[in-house]
Amino acid sequence: YLEPLKVLPLERIRRKVIADLLKKIKSTATRQRVRGLLHQIFVEAVDQELIRSNIVRDVKPVKHVKKPVEIFNNEEIQAIQKQLKGHRYRPPIELMLEVGTRPGETYALKWYDLIEGQLRIERTVSLNKHGHMRVSDMPKTEAGRRLIPLSTRMQELLLEHRKVLLSEGRAGKQDWMFQTVTGQMIGNRFRGQILIKLLKDAGVPYRKPHTFRHNAASAMLNG
Repeated sequence: YLEPLKVLPLERIRRKVIADLLKKIKSTATRQRVRGLLHQIFVEAVDQELIRSNIVRDVKPVKHVKKPVEIFNNEEIQAIQKQLKGHRYRPPIELMLEVGTRPGETYALKWYDLIEGQLRIERTVSLNKHGHMRVSDMPKTEAGRRLIPLSTRMQELLLEHRKVLLSEGRAGKQDWMFQTVTGQMIGNRFRGQILIKLLKDAGVPYRKPHTFRHNAASAMLNG
């Protein structure tokens, strides 16, 4: 986020430049972190007498109007699950839909994360600034490191899925739990090559992969 500022000397950075930079960041939490970091940089620069004042202090926080949270309705879920029967990627979708793992957490799962009817979450997958997938050694937040109890149905679904991978010779403890037919992590292929086609075939309008997590949360609240 700060990359565009690197070409400007500190004394030439104006409030409008910072305000415009912050406006482009949609996430409120990320915007606050970036603004906080900029504030620290300018405080240090004032202390070292590189500039006269901390202009970040005078830049008002930008407020974005949050969009309503999207979920799939009951009819859409039924259509999706009908389309998933016999589908290679049924397990990761059913997992996100039932227990609410984030997409990145789901992509990063390995078989050793399945422990006596529980699923261990301790990694995630994200895009770097070049658009490439990278695996992080911790989930999105420290609180996200957790053990999730699985229903009998979900355990059976994962074990059936593992049998398929065993037949392909790709179900070792260090192997990805959810793979493409060539053994690659589904990662950034999930949206473009899997989810869009699945929803189209099911006759369901496209939603982001994160929508399954919203559905899981809604079901838990309703329960």
